[in-house]
Amino acid sequence: MNRDRSTVNSSAVLLAAGVVVGFLIGNSIERTSAQDGKKDKPKSGARELYSTAKQGGNYLRQSPAARANRPATDYGLGENHVSKLPTYPLGGPGDRTPLDLWRYAGGGDNSWGSPNLPMPWDRWVEKMREQKPKLMTDVNEYMDSRYDFSGNPMPGATMTGGRPIMHGPIARLPKGTKSWEALTAMSPGEIKKADAFPFKPLAHPLQTTAHMLFPQAWVQAHPEHERMDVDFDIPNAYLPEFPPPMFLTTHKELGDVSQGKEVTLGNYYELFNGLLTGEQMEGLKELLRPSATTWFNQTEHRVTYEPSAGVACRELLKHLATPRCVLVREGAKHSWWGNPLNGRRSAVPRHVELSNQMATKICKDLGVPRP
Repeated sequence: MNRDRSTVNSSAVLLAAGVVVGFLIGNSIERTSAQDGKKDKPKSGARELYSTAKQGGNYLRQSPAARANRPATDYGLGENHVSKLPTYPLGGPGDRTPLDLWRYAGGGDNSWGSPNLPMPWDRWVEKMREQKPKLMTDVNEYMDSRYDFSGNPMPGATMTGGRPIMHGPIARLPKGTKSWEALTAMSPGEIKKADAFPFKPLAHPLQTTAHMLFPQAWVQAHPEHERMDVDFDIPNAYLPEFPPPMFLTTHKELGDVSQGKEVTLGNYYELFNGLLTGEQMEGLKELLRPSATTWFNQTEHRVTYEPSAGVACRELLKHLATPRCVLVREGAKHSWWGNPLNGRRSAVPRHVELSNQMATKICKDLGVPRP
């Protein structure tokens, strides 16, 4: 009896072991077959195209640039061609440059500069302090020779906040020209020969450092942006009100949506939440986000006395919104700015952070000094 029970138990153990081993083997075979089947499964169309392109000779190819064989020409520029003009004056950071840079041709020696000052910090500050008074005297005399900033307001004409609008045109007539009517009667050739064109470009007062110049009203609100090397050169009476009022084309019924406040990264949500779309809010945030730039940063390579968190894209827009440029219209992703003095236009992206190179290109397109 015991022997029979023992035999039965042994048989049961062997049977159970056989079932387990069989299950494991079977499961392994099924899994391997499934994997093999997956490997043999035809690829999708996109992967087939990728596989085909990978085998071709044009995969990730960068062909040489196309080139047109055109005859040599000065493009009708005549004496204004680069070959006939004086070479653009070179200089190191902080060195003075001519105020009539539009008379010169060519570019600098390099688009990039060293992140290090050409001299110790103390010497840099001393040089800028010593040079600034004479520089600004010369700049103000030059501006006075070209513009009439007499502060003569137009009766009954004011900006939104009540600031008087000045009489214009403020450009002075060239010497020897009796009136604007007389200038209008001259041919382009006569104007050029007499050097009588009154709307010549304005160079940055200190082109070797260039960068943004802030009006006095801005510096009073943001003293961290006061420059040690040069000041803004247009009187406050001829500038837009600060902070500027803002009107939304989608909510004209609200009037000035800024409520008389300067829009910043700290208050834009409070002012515009519910008035703009989510995408517009993100774009506005990027416009308001301060970023370190070439001369406004935390290093010693700067034109401010104290380290700065940088400037935002909105500062570029304030730089454009001077008597030089006006906002023409809003596009889907860009704001179109124009320069009434030369008819030029440029698109300013709204939803991206502007690099120094992009800001320089926009100013070049509009024919205004770099910020």
